[in-house]
Parts: sequence; structure tokens; C-alpha cells
Amino acid sequence: LPPQTDPAISAGVPESVPQAAPSPAGTARDRLRTVWFAGMAVTAAALFLSNAAFYVRLRRGRRRLTAEELPLPCSTAVYEAEDLASPCLFGLLRPAIYLNEAALPPERLAHILVHEQTHLRHLDHLWALLRGLCLTVYWFDPLVWWAAVLSRRDCELACDERVLRGMDAGQIKDYSSALLACSVPRRMLAACPLAFGETAVSYTHLTL
Repeated sequence: LPPQTDPAISAGVPESVPQAAPSPAGTARDRLRTVWFAGMAVTAAALFLSNAAFYVRLRRGRRRLTAEELPLPCSTAVYEAEDLASPCLFGLLRPAIYLNEAALPPERLAHILVHEQTHLRHLDHLWALLRGLCLTVYWFDPLVWWAAVLSRRDCELACDERVLRGMDAGQIKDYSSALLACSVPRRMLAACPLAFGETAVSYTHLTL
């Protein structure tokens, strides 16, 4: 008798090849990638919502200061904002200076405006955006979060160093007193490195 032939083979239909089971290493890698992307989404949402809430709060209780109310010309809009812990530069496309009530006395206002305009010239609002992007991608690394805190502190120190350049002892004392009167504690600065476009006065000035 002739040898038996599989009908599927004789008809030219290839035999089905059994599928290889996924390797444990590949499965673990896929799970880690899913967790990473999920963490990025949560961090990005937290950054966006915190900045959006701060922006809404600023717009709700702000008043733009006229040129006559300012002791020196400013290259950006200046607002007085209600319930603001410290003067700050906030915004990405059109950053503006926001002042609290403690910054308005004439003996302080000029120093605060010089400080915030120096932040603007240093493009510190864009560095804040870069910190936010790094935190979003590397949300799982505590060293990146600590680096963001140190980066924000360094922005303050660089700003102060530039402003104090060329000042005499009396001017330095007046500048430091003005910033101290309007500042937020350093622990608040360390606890909130998330703002995209916000650079606030802090106690770091007094470490010079």
C-alpha cells in the first residue's frame, strides 16, 4: 500500500506551527512599562491641575498696577494678587509678576521688582517647565525630585547673586530686608517644586 499522506499537506495547506509562550522577562518588562506610563500620566495631570488652580486663583483676585504706581519700568505686567504667600513670576507664554500686600510699600517694591525681573531675564519660568518635564518622565526616582528642589533653590541664588552685584553694604541690607519681609519659608519651597512657571521669593536669599 502507498504511504498515507496528510490531506492538508497534499492540498498545499501548511501545517499550523505552535505559538511560543511569552517569556517571563518580556511579560515583566511590559508590566513595568505600563506602570511607568501610568505614573507619567498621573504626574502630568497633577502638575497641570496644580498650575491651573494657581492660575485661576491669581486671576480671580488680581489688580494690574499702572506705570505710575511702579517705582521703575517693567518689561512685563505687574499685578497685586490677593491671598498670595510671596511675590512670584508666573506664566509661560506671557509671564507676569504677582505681588502680595507685603511687597507694596515703596521701600520694598523696587527691590522686589528688580528681583522678579531678574528671574524673567534668566528665563527661570522655562527652567521651571523643564523641571516639570523631568519630574513627569522620572516620577519614580526620588533623586530627580530632590534635584528639582535644588534646581529651584539655585535659580533663587543665581537671581540674588546677579541683583546684589555692585550693591554696597547698605543696599544689600535693604534688599535682604525687603525679601525677608515678603518671603515664604524654605520648607514651603522644598515641598512644592511642581509649578511650571512660578518662581517665588524664599529665605534662600539670606544664605548669601
